[in-house]
Amino acid sequence: RLGLLKLTEKIGKLVDDGEIKLSNAYALAKLPPEEQEEFMERAMTMPPQQFTPTVNQRVKEIRDAKRQGKDAAPAEFQPVPILRSRAEILEELEHKQLCSGLIQGLNAEESYFMALKWALNLDPASVEAQKVKDEERKAERKRQNEKAKLERTRKRAKEAAEKAAKLKAEAEEMEKEEAPA
Repeated sequence: RLGLLKLTEKIGKLVDDGEIKLSNAYALAKLPPEEQEEFMERAMTMPPQQFTPTVNQRVKEIRDAKRQGKDAAPAEFQPVPILRSRAEILEELEHKQLCSGLIQGLNAEESYFMALKWALNLDPASVEAQKVKDEERKAERKRQNEKAKLERTRKRAKEAAEKAAKLKAEAEEMEKEEAPA
């Protein structure tokens, strides 16, 4: 259980709230902190039997890249299968909107598989929406990292200015003591 201490604060809260299962949290803790948020949504939605091998594969990629003295390639976007709500499926059955747009022009077998993809949010429109959301999340995380870096730089600059002022005051004090009266 000590491995859970490696989780970021945000993900730790999701584990505490029960939104991420413990088995998925253990797997997630194997990733470096900067990679954990990439897999957070999958940790919340995928069963451990699917999620753990996915994370283990990424950990292996990172480890192999390190051994070769390289940085690991960024994790590629992978759509997450999330079952639509019962209400959405019932709404679709009632209004047959899927039939009019998504499966039009497909044969029976292709239509069946497209309907399954739609139910799992893996149809082209849902995948595109997930991709946009993923890109927005990455951009927001990048902005947050840049903001934190700027804050750290400002803090170091302020500390350096304070230290310089203190040293200047000490030097002036020493000059007064050494100056002949």
